[in-house]
Amino acid sequence: KRRKDLAAENVNYVEFVDNESDIDVLFLKQYIKEILNKMPEKSRLVFLYSREDGLRNPEIAKLMNISEKGVEANLTRAIKFLKTHMKRDGLALLVVYDVIKEYLPK
Repeated sequence: KRRKDLAAENVNYVEFVDNESDIDVLFLKQYIKEILNKMPEKSRLVFLYSREDGLRNPEIAKLMNISEKGVEANLTRAIKFLKTHMKRDGLALLVVYDVIKEYLPK
């Protein structure tokens, strides 16, 4: 149901989506975005700089004026936060299944 709602909200974008996995990617991105918005600001920023902008820990530390250990701690906290929410929502299992389903016997 959530995927259908997401598709309806993004109808202009979804018109160009031609397969189910593209819709899954849209859903996952939106889901992660919602979790990131609930995350403490410093952890969220470190995560975004690392994962979306591709910055390395020393670059993030300099940009945010914190130590590299602080970057590591916030990145660890952000990943744990994501995992906890995904596990709570059962999404982690769905993501793993979607990744390995092509290798399962038919």
